Amino acid sequence: MQVIDNMMDQVNEMIIGGGMAFNFFKVLNSLEISTSLFDGEEDKIIKDLMSKARNSVKITLLVDSVPADKFDENAKTGQATVASGIPAG
Repeated sequence: MQVIDNMMDQVNEMIIGGGMAFNFFKVLNSLEISTSLFDGEEDKIIKDLMSKARNSVKITLLVDSVPADKFDENAKTGQATVASGIPAG
């Protein structure tokens, strides 16, 4: 999150993908993100970042992803969208 905040004054547009995008959706849309990493303090940070970006930075978030049950080449994968969230498991 600190990197995003530091870049906010450097860019006109920012694309946020991967697991980081789902943290934004959890805060902004109450999206279920299963066991994806989320620190309770991110709630305020994300709201502050979006407020800061509102005036000068276009934020683009992913629309779908391929979640996995572990970080491994043999991981079980699935599909997730902004509408569905990350399914449990």
